Amino acid sequence: MRSLRVLRRPAAAVTALAAAALALAACSGGGPRVFRGEPPASEPVTLAALPLINLTNQPEAARVVLEQLVVELLRRPDVSLAAPGAVEQALTELRIRDTGALTLDQSRALGEKLSSAVLLTGTVNDYKQEADGGRPLPVVSVNLRAVDAATGRVVWACAHTRTGSDSETVFGIGRVTSLPDLTSTVVGEMVSTMPRGGRQ
Repeated sequence: MRSLRVLRRPAAAVTALAAAALALAACSGGGPRVFRGEPPASEPVTLAALPLINLTNQPEAARVVLEQLVVELLRRPDVSLAAPGAVEQALTELRIRDTGALTLDQSRALGEKLSSAVLLTGTVNDYKQEADGGRPLPVVSVNLRAVDAATGRVVWACAHTRTGSDSETVFGIGRVTSLPDLTSTVVGEMVSTMPRGGRQ
């Protein structure tokens, strides 16, 4: 898969964004925390997945999560996804560096250039491998939001946090020990909450 852009912000610039994302993720419990607005009426939904903001200490976190996000979106027959290469080219041509704080003019310009009614972006809040009793314990926390490119309004948002032990039962059954596997679970569960075919 083509290498995807990774965005990082200086600490001072992400304070408000991180606080909002982490607050939403912290109250998510065992499942995704979801907001659904009024989605665009188009079917299939034309969507562009923009580079994610990396709020972790792992340089590869945003790239890995975005690549998994693209995989999950391509599985949706009701979503027409802009090619990652086209997204990169559009961001370069429009000189957009910060996808986490798009102006309405930038949103509209991106939507027109990519023929996408919806722009998807977000943050990777946590992406790490911890040790739990000598066993690996991955932790993944992601915040995503879909914005109507024409109006700038949020049509869907989701925050989700999981650890590898969330589904563990007796004798370690159900425990997830790798970051890629947990990332796949987190992103898959988030994408499953998106409105289908432009409808709730």
